[in-house]
Amino acid sequence: MAENLQILSDGSSKEEKYRNLIAQIDALISGESDRIANLANVAAALKQTFGFFWVGFYLVKDGTLVLGPFQGSIACTRIAYGRGVCGTAWKERKTVIVPDVAVFAEHIACNSDSKSEIVVPLLSGGEVVGVLDIDSNLLNDFDEKDAVFLEEIARRIMNHAISGENLTKVQKLSMDDLKRKSIGEFKQSDKLPLVVVLDNVRSLHNIGSIFRTCDAFLIEAIYLCGISATPPHKEIHKTALGAEESVDWKYFETTMQAVKYLHDHHYAVWGVEQTQNSKSLADFVIEQDKRYALVFGNEVRGIEQEVIDSCEGHIEIPQFGTKHSFNVSVSAGIVLWELYKLKAL
Repeated sequence: MAENLQILSDGSSKEEKYRNLIAQIDALISGESDRIANLANVAAALKQTFGFFWVGFYLVKDGTLVLGPFQGSIACTRIAYGRGVCGTAWKERKTVIVPDVAVFAEHIACNSDSKSEIVVPLLSGGEVVGVLDIDSNLLNDFDEKDAVFLEEIARRIMNHAISGENLTKVQKLSMDDLKRKSIGEFKQSDKLPLVVVLDNVRSLHNIGSIFRTCDAFLIEAIYLCGISATPPHKEIHKTALGAEESVDWKYFETTMQAVKYLHDHHYAVWGVEQTQNSKSLADFVIEQDKRYALVFGNEVRGIEQEVIDSCEGHIEIPQFGTKHSFNVSVSAGIVLWELYKLKAL
C-alpha cells in the first residue's frame, strides 16, 4: 500500500490532479479489505490533494445516513433520507452540486464556514449504500469536472468493495455477533425433548450434517444404529464441525434395540418414511406433554420393515418433482425445523 501521497504542483490543472490522485487511490485500497480503512484513506487523499474544507463519507444504516470516516471539523452524525444535500443525493441517486449552500432549501448547516458542496452517491446494485460528501469554504467551488472524477472514484471504491469487501447495506454477522453457545453452555441448556435415530445411515458426511442440525435446534440426543459410524471420526467432523462434541449420542447394535429403549422410556417413536398410512409433515400434530423420537433410514433401503412396524406412525415430506425422496440429512433438516416450530416456538 502507498504510504506517501504524491501531489502535483499548484500549477497543475484540476483534471491532472484528479488523474494523478485516482491512480494513487487504486494503490491505497487495492491491498486492504477493511472498508473503514479504505474510506478513511480516500477522504484523507482528497483533502490533502485539493485542500477542501471538509471531506467524508456517510453510510446508509437502519434507514439513515450515518457519519463515517472524514477529514475536517466535527460534522452532523446522522442525516435523514431526503434531508440536506447528502439526503437529496441519496433520494435522487445522483450527484448533487450546490454552488451556494445558503440558498439550498434543504441544506443542513453542520458548519457555517461551508459555502458550497458536492455529494456523490455510492451505488451497489443500483441502490445507494453511502455518499461521498465534500464541502468548500469558497462559493461555487465545484463543477461538472469534479462530478465526473469524483463519480469515478466512487465507482472504483464500490468495485473494490464488491470484489471482496463489505461496503453493502447488509453485512454478514461475525461469529462474535452471533453469540453462539459454548459446548459447556450447550450441555447445560434445556433441550427439545426429541431424539433422532439413525437406522443404518451409511454416509459419514450425512451423519455429520445431522449432528450439526441437531446442535442448531438443541435436540436432546442422536442414537446411532447398526452400520452408522460414531464419533470421533474425521469424516463426520468434516460436516459436523464440532457438533459431534456438543450433541449427546448413543450407539445401538440394532435399530430395534434403540426403539425398545425409547419405548421403555416413554418416547413416542415415529418413522420418517413413505408408507401406505404415512401422515404429511404439514398435517403432523404433536402433543406438548409427550417426548418424541424420529427414525431416519438408510440412504438406499430406508427404514427397516421391523422398525416401521414398531413405530407409532410415519411422517412423509410432501414432494412435487420427479424424485421419490430427499437426501437423509436434508430430510432431517426439514423435519426437525418443523417439529422445533411446533414444540418450541
